[in-house]
Amino acid sequence: MNTRRPISLSSAFLLLVALLLFEPGCHAYAPGSHSLPDSLPVSEPTETDDDTSAPADEEESQENDSEEESPDDGISEDDSDDTEDTAPPLQDTDEDGVPDADDCEPNSPSIHPGAPELCDGLDNNCDGALGDGEDGSPDERDQDGDLIVACAGDCDDLEATTYPGAPETCDGIDSNCDGVAEQVPTGSAQEMFITSPGRLYVTVLSVEAGCDIYLTMDAPVVIADMVGEVHPQVGTEVDVGAVTSCSEMRFTSTSCANTFSTLDASAFQVIPLAPNHWRLEHEDGFDNDYNDVVFEALVEERGSTPSQ
Repeated sequence: MNTRRPISLSSAFLLLVALLLFEPGCHAYAPGSHSLPDSLPVSEPTETDDDTSAPADEEESQENDSEEESPDDGISEDDSDDTEDTAPPLQDTDEDGVPDADDCEPNSPSIHPGAPELCDGLDNNCDGALGDGEDGSPDERDQDGDLIVACAGDCDDLEATTYPGAPETCDGIDSNCDGVAEQVPTGSAQEMFITSPGRLYVTVLSVEAGCDIYLTMDAPVVIADMVGEVHPQVGTEVDVGAVTSCSEMRFTSTSCANTFSTLDASAFQVIPLAPNHWRLEHEDGFDNDYNDVVFEALVEERGSTPSQ
């Protein structure tokens, strides 16, 4: 029976060192030597190393490409800030102080928000309505449809037959807005009431008086000696002049130094022949035959004026 001798601690240590130094595939390296082995084991990269490094490399490459491809448009950040601070001026075509975008009529300087209303049928202040006469604005409404607004002189904008230039109808209403109240006929037999405007034409038909007779117009206008001495005027039509409608016409005759009015039935017989047309027969107070002078008075509009 062989008896093994126990290995001492120091021998075990030396054995361990020898095993480490002389591991298969490695060159012996003696402790205390200053030279390295001819080759050292090189560790090969693993798949884990490749996978983790690739994304970082790609991101870095993309950032470099982005910096290289970024176009240089010549505008720096400072230039961009200057452009924003200097906005182009707003367009004001009619130069009325209001930009076109806020002006309801950008081509008319008299029309813009805040402009005063004028009597022109336009919405001058851009509020969507014409002047209504309130707050000092002109009344541009045509409430009666006669095409004449109140601020243009319509004295009754609720009555379509009343406006400047309207024909007078002799109904007591100031239809033509001239500020003069219309007359109305009284129905008197001696009345010569003119119902339409025109010119007055007087024609002396006959004269039987033995003395001079002169005719004068007293109304609607005064025209002294409108015919002159009547004897040489027989058969002559005299254009006396224009007369207004809705007015009473009156004459006076001066016969043998006496004066007679057409309102006096004992001196004149007034015979209506047609609207605005009368025959007058005059009596000078001596024989009551009403033939001392006979004449006609006609009011009408004509295309031309006859010579006197």
